[in-house]
Amino acid sequence: MTSPGAPEVGFPHDYKVPNFGVDHDIKSSLTHTAAAEARLGEWKNANAPPPADPPRNYFVPNFGEDSDIKSTKAHAAAAESKYGHVMQASFAAAPEPPRNYFVPNFGQDWDVKETLKHAGAAEAKFGKFVGATPADHPKDYFVPDFGEDSDVKSTKQHTAAAEARLGHVMKASFAQPEGPPQNYFVPNLGQDHDIKDSLTNSAIVENRLGKWQGKSASAPADPPRDYFVPNFGPDHDIKDSLWHTAAAEQRQGHVINAGNLSQQPNLMVQSGVDLHLESDPICSSAGCTQYKHKKKERGYKIDYFVPNFGVDSEILDNHASLSLTEGALSHKLNLGTKESAAKWKNPAKDVDYNFAPKLDADMVATAKHLDDAQTSLGHKWLLA
Repeated sequence: MTSPGAPEVGFPHDYKVPNFGVDHDIKSSLTHTAAAEARLGEWKNANAPPPADPPRNYFVPNFGEDSDIKSTKAHAAAAESKYGHVMQASFAAAPEPPRNYFVPNFGQDWDVKETLKHAGAAEAKFGKFVGATPADHPKDYFVPDFGEDSDVKSTKQHTAAAEARLGHVMKASFAQPEGPPQNYFVPNLGQDHDIKDSLTNSAIVENRLGKWQGKSASAPADPPRDYFVPNFGPDHDIKDSLWHTAAAEQRQGHVINAGNLSQQPNLMVQSGVDLHLESDPICSSAGCTQYKHKKKERGYKIDYFVPNFGVDSEILDNHASLSLTEGALSHKLNLGTKESAAKWKNPAKDVDYNFAPKLDADMVATAKHLDDAQTSLGHKWLLA
């Protein structure tokens, strides 16, 4: 129902809408649907007739009791035998609950008393509480037109005052706004204050620590190469390693083979004879007994008697469950044996993969030459 004095529609309506054809997204969706249907079959939408009912009342062969049912029965029987109790399951209707029995009256509940007390205090302050559902509110009644709302009037007045003060009329438009101004005059107000401070601070630091070389500075000179290095003989760690190696070879009766020197001409191995290895003069003929570790009480007992109470009950239960499961499934669990290792072996682990391959000597030389050329020419070669 339209109220008297309702305003007219203030926007265009019932106008002609041109037809520009099927939308681009709709075309793409139809094309993709046709391609999918050509590959997977025609798509049946919700408006298509329902498919035929599935077959019913056909012959189903009896393959015997399911293995899960057998396992469940076996586990139930084992549990009943262990605990001496037979589980009784019944699908009969449960007995009716007791009704019409005596219930003693202990008086009004404390929560009810508190609620009534609070409700009485609130009603004394605010009036009687009415819990019934109120009558339905009136509808389709006459609404008088009191004119323009006061908030709308105030908003218009404030807008007019602001336009008069700023000399600008506010216009609302949904047209696309113009771009920001470009190519306008920008005055030169001199160097920025932060830039000046940064340059001053940089000059102070350079006076104290030396001239700062940025990215634009020329590359430093190459480090010295092919200079004389004096030979101070084998390093102390090398001597110790060779001595330990010789002692281990003598004790194990095995000589470590460092490789074929004809295939590795750069491999230089010095023997104990070259290093003049001798016995440690600080030890006696009885050995280095003066440097034995000091003994200290541990604070706890070791090597004491531990009684054997037999296999743990949980282990026994696990073994029993495993035996039942193996019997129910007619399969023997085989773990940690040669047969299981051969069955589940991963052949990929037998391949000696090189996870850290070294570059070919030609690649290393080429990369070094490229780096030297870039350094000497001051130009970084960039590949697209």
